[in-house]
Amino acid sequence: MLLLVTGMPGSGKSVFASVAASLGFEVFSMGDVVREFAQRAGITEAAEVNVFADRERKDHGPDVWAIRTAERIAESGARRVVVDGVRSRFEAEVFERVLGKRAVVVAIVAPRMERYRRILGRGRVDDPESIMELQSRDWREISWGVAELIALADYYIVNDEDLDSFMEKSKKKLREILEREAPAGAE
Repeated sequence: MLLLVTGMPGSGKSVFASVAASLGFEVFSMGDVVREFAQRAGITEAAEVNVFADRERKDHGPDVWAIRTAERIAESGARRVVVDGVRSRFEAEVFERVLGKRAVVVAIVAPRMERYRRILGRGRVDDPESIMELQSRDWREISWGVAELIALADYYIVNDEDLDSFMEKSKKKLREILEREAPAGAE
């Protein structure tokens, strides 16, 4: 099973992925791959990491991060996979092609101010430091195709409550997905 998680920054993708991990999924984060490549290139400033990610897309194609992440998944041999941070239908198509599995897209949606509040507390190197920076990042990610992927998702979770409620919603949604999407006799 291949679950691709999409959503705007701070929507709760990583929390959903952690709940999936607790249910036996192996999690691969596209953002972690971006940050790792940026660090190898000597880039540590938040704004520079995002510029680096965008430049790599321009230099190597809009699906470069999906290709790099899918290669890691293929090498791992993982069978029940969640990919955290898919940003476009082009990336989703890469995962299906490279891994030879149908992808199930899960979109996590949350209000902008709630996302901003969460982002302030998580401390990632590439996190926006102001609401204006978040708005700018939102538009950049929309230009990459995240809005289209959210619109085409197979499943949605609205994350507008407390953490425990969202984790419970995520667990319930994952069980629903397993029941509906897993081939008969498989899990």
